[in-house]
Amino acid sequence: MPYLKLVIKETLRLHTPLPLLLPRESTQDVKLLGYDISSGTQLLVNAYAIARDPSNWEEPEEFRPERFLNSPIDYKGFHFELIPFGAGRRGCPGIQFAMNVNELVLANLVYKFDLELVGEEGLDMSEANGITVHKKLPILFAMIVNELVLANLVYKFDLELVGEEVFDMSETSGLTVHKKLPIIVSAVTRY
Repeated sequence: MPYLKLVIKETLRLHTPLPLLLPRESTQDVKLLGYDISSGTQLLVNAYAIARDPSNWEEPEEFRPERFLNSPIDYKGFHFELIPFGAGRRGCPGIQFAMNVNELVLANLVYKFDLELVGEEGLDMSEANGITVHKKLPILFAMIVNELVLANLVYKFDLELVGEEVFDMSETSGLTVHKKLPIIVSAVTRY
């Protein structure tokens, strides 16, 4: 679980969900890094640029979750190198809820399924521009149920094959051995 948390932090750093945080307004005249900012000026914080700034991060374009090992930097808004949810009083109030849900969902997916990329293209992480950042192309992957989960399903449900197709058990080899065609079943709970 600790490595999963590092992966989530690195994902939030490299693919900040909101590239420009909500606007802030200066309440007084300020001189910041040689710039004069007058009272009432609206400012946009570029969280995307901060998260990829080479002065803050070694090899900022590389996905390296290990960079957070033994590092105090967190996404909660106290370290300004990583602010995917904003910072200070105006930071997102749902940070902890969102992170708990993300960790729970990802941990369950990784535990219960073997995931494999589909297709020959590999993983394309290019992003589309907008108010929020999202992937240009979806990630296509096959979810292969591991044996423990399958045993649990068989125990809890009455399973029936759907359709007239013959039950094909032929396999394909790769990183793992799995079925060539999916088995489509109807599940009715026993309880």
